[in-house]
Amino acid sequence: MNSLRRQLAAKLSIGITLLTTPIFVVALGILFLYSHHLLYQDTATHANNILQTTSQHLRSELGLVENAVNSNAWLMEENFRPDSLQSICHRLLRLNRTPVTCQVVTDSVEMSNIKLGFSVDTTANGDTLFYYSRALRPDGDAVKGIVTAGLPIKRLKTIIKQAEQPFPVCEFLLLENDQTFDTEDAHVFYDELPDTDWTLALICPDSEFEKSYRQLAHIAYFLFIGGLLLILIICYLLTRHTIKPLHKLLTHTKNIVSGQYAEVIPRSNRKDAIGRLQNSVVVMQQSLLEHVDSIRKTGEETKKHNEELARAQMLAEEGVQKKAIFIQNVSHQMRTPLNIIMGFADVLGESLAAQQDSASQSLLQDAELADITETMTHNAIHLRRMVQMLYDSSEYGTSQELFSGKSEYVTINNIAQECIEYTRERFPKTTINFESNIPPRAVVKTNHLYLMRTLRELLFNAAKYSDGQHIMLRISETISTIRFTVEDVGPGIPSDTLGMIFKPFGKVDDLSEGLGLGLPLAKRHALSLGGDLTYDVDYHDGCRFILEVPK
Repeated sequence: MNSLRRQLAAKLSIGITLLTTPIFVVALGILFLYSHHLLYQDTATHANNILQTTSQHLRSELGLVENAVNSNAWLMEENFRPDSLQSICHRLLRLNRTPVTCQVVTDSVEMSNIKLGFSVDTTANGDTLFYYSRALRPDGDAVKGIVTAGLPIKRLKTIIKQAEQPFPVCEFLLLENDQTFDTEDAHVFYDELPDTDWTLALICPDSEFEKSYRQLAHIAYFLFIGGLLLILIICYLLTRHTIKPLHKLLTHTKNIVSGQYAEVIPRSNRKDAIGRLQNSVVVMQQSLLEHVDSIRKTGEETKKHNEELARAQMLAEEGVQKKAIFIQNVSHQMRTPLNIIMGFADVLGESLAAQQDSASQSLLQDAELADITETMTHNAIHLRRMVQMLYDSSEYGTSQELFSGKSEYVTINNIAQECIEYTRERFPKTTINFESNIPPRAVVKTNHLYLMRTLRELLFNAAKYSDGQHIMLRISETISTIRFTVEDVGPGIPSDTLGMIFKPFGKVDDLSEGLGLGLPLAKRHALSLGGDLTYDVDYHDGCRFILEVPK
């Protein structure tokens, strides 16, 4: 290490000695630097003047567009009618040579996308235009429209090309205000265009700035500075060759300390102490990379494994919970109609036994028998409906529906009437209105069974959960579908539960009747028929479901 220090001290001493030049050479260098500064300021001032002149030409051209729009805006506000607006736009283009396009936008959606003032946009045919937009207020305060006039950016480019160039290879660029032109070998001057989001930039290569300086100092450069520059270059190369590896090692070491291991330190071919030190650091970095990669991989695998375990546990718990809720719901929904049927069966049995023992008339009147029979029938149908839903939701029922044919010609109005009559039999006090905008004998090619089940389910829910007096089944057609609309007046479905109405076993209220399969099965039937079943969220008086099947 001491030898390394001595060698480094000797080399630095030589460099410092070589840099100790006579005072007159230093004075000459200072004079040259000052001259160079003056030349640079003069050249920069000249370039800025040309930039401002060109920018003023662009401002004038844009001002013509702005004046043309402002001078005709009051006329548009006084005559705010489509035909008058079009005529005024044509007048604007006819009387002003600068704008090439003019239009008035009155649609609120399109107006929201237009920026007032100056903006840039590209047309459908690929032309880029500068636009000036102004709001139209024919009534005073409210904005009713926006008038927009466009100027081709090609015209601005023509003005820029015709501008005076401070140097033969300078270039003008139009940039957005938040943009800059980053370059290491050129000077860039900027001038913002007022009332726009654009800036005019003048790019002048460094070679043009240095040309005057080189011409002025050519003789002095070779006579007085040539030898000094040669000495300085030799000293710089020797010092850099000695110190550069140490600086690189210091940079890499700081990166390793901060946790940045990706940048690989190259091996050195030098045989001195610095080269051996660099190669030792390379070996250390490779060892660190191997350990860090091993730790990172272990951490990622552990994290992934933990996430999979958490996901599996969550799915298992959710499945157990759904299974328990479903079994409890099914047992409750089936137990209720079975208890009713068994209770009335006991009543009928007791009545028959009493009649046989007393050899007299039945203890139950005909009206009571009719009510009992109707109740038992209703609950038996309800029980059969739940069993049918469970069968349809099973894997076998799904497969049967998937492979069912859809080649039956079904009379549209007739199947609607059949479903209405079926619902009225289950709910005698229900009023169901029917409207149809299609011919009486119009047919659709579909599956009769699943179309009927879907309509029955919609009417059944409307009769069960509404006031039962304002149910409407409406049939209409679109270009490609037949639309069945079932709406009612009632409490409707809460907005926070709309996402679960078509999910199997999803219920708005866990205490309500049903298995949560009616609407999901109806949705599946509609999709299997090539159509869809949707809920109209814009209807707020109750529920409105729309069933569409292809023609």
